[in-house]
Amino acid sequence: MTPAELKRNLTRYLENFERLTLENYALRVVIQAAQPRPAEPPLERQVSDLIRDAQEHIHERFAPLYEQLDAAAQEAELLELLAQYPQEGPVN
Repeated sequence: MTPAELKRNLTRYLENFERLTLENYALRVVIQAAQPRPAEPPLERQVSDLIRDAQEHIHERFAPLYEQLDAAAQEAELLELLAQYPQEGPVN
């Protein structure tokens, strides 16, 4: 596998990991927001506001990894970066 192919695969891996982190957060928000509370805005608006805020926060959390990935030039650097990603366990 060439360094360019490895970088492309790691980028896809990181994008998927970021998406799963956001989905996990979204599920938590929906479950939490489903609890009935009087005098609260509609559930749909609450969820969309929370997801929008979370999406920005989660992308900020992953931004340094994307920068490191773009800066890596050699296969060894890419493999070292891959070793930093969690292999199992919860997404967040």
